[in-house]
Amino acid sequence: MNFNTKYLICVVFILFIAVTSLVLPATAATKSKRKPKLYNGWCKSPADCGIGDLCVSGRCL
Repeated sequence: MNFNTKYLICVVFILFIAVTSLVLPATAATKSKRKPKLYNGWCKSPADCGIGDLCVSGRCL
């Protein structure tokens, strides 16, 4: 294995990690969009609601 092959494998591995780290939070965010995390039907912060939703008076809007 020459230097170029090792370098190429290393670059591909780093790109794979970068793409995975970008895709996983996106899929987790879309799942939370469908199913808000609520406390007995009430939210405490916008993070409990989905993306782009606000927590107003305990309700996701």
